[in-house]
Amino acid sequence: MRISRANHRFLHLLNSPLLPVASKSFNSFKKQKFNDMIILPLNKPAFASSQRILQEANGLATVREIAAYSEGIVREFYANLGSMEYQKSGHNVVFVRGYMYVFTPRIINQMFGLPNTPFLDHDDVLCVEESLVDVASLLSNKTVHQWTNLTSRDLAPDMSVIYKICFQNWLPTVNRCAMSKQRANLVFEIAK
Repeated sequence: MRISRANHRFLHLLNSPLLPVASKSFNSFKKQKFNDMIILPLNKPAFASSQRILQEANGLATVREIAAYSEGIVREFYANLGSMEYQKSGHNVVFVRGYMYVFTPRIINQMFGLPNTPFLDHDDVLCVEESLVDVASLLSNKTVHQWTNLTSRDLAPDMSVIYKICFQNWLPTVNRCAMSKQRANLVFEIAK
């Protein structure tokens, strides 16, 4: 949801594309490799299992219905996340190029046609009830039984595709090799 300059109480902050505290972050982001979002091709045998898993988890729209985006604006958004305002209403507010954008898990879920699961703001939505041993086992198709031993090379082919989508589209990072507990938990929740 975009709110124009006229509706915002911090009008003086909206005259520059970046908030002062975000300038340093933006300069860092613009030097890093940019992750283009992945669009999963449909009906390709190599992706059939991953496609089925995403479809069953109601997540196929997140890799099929991607609108055009501007790399520069995405970088500014990431840079301004550190200055994000949390409002009592539960909305998160980020400024980009003179506009205030309001977003919440509910808005993001609506955008992708996903169900809205209620959770408290302080809840870790990527925390799973199962142990990291269970996560490692599922993601590796039962070939790895300890989280500390799991690497991206150990992932089952379908989990590898979904993990790549995760670090490209959902929880972006330029560190493609390191296994993140947060990303692994998200892939686990999608696949279980």
